Amino acid sequence: MHSQEKLIERIQNLEAIVTSKAWDAMAREKQERIAEEVLDLDLEEPDADLAARLAQNVEREGN
Repeated sequence: MHSQEKLIERIQNLEAIVTSKAWDAMAREKQERIAEEVLDLDLEEPDADLAARLAQNVEREGN
């Protein structure tokens, strides 16, 4: 393998590592936000209102 090909392969491997770590961090932050929202739920809120609010949160997180 030529040295240039080895460098390209190393760069691709490094990109995969960085992307993976960034993805893990984003997923962890999202899980923490969802956990906070669940802990903040008002259990006195009517079920229909609660379901609508949760659906809005899920929709917002998906975008």
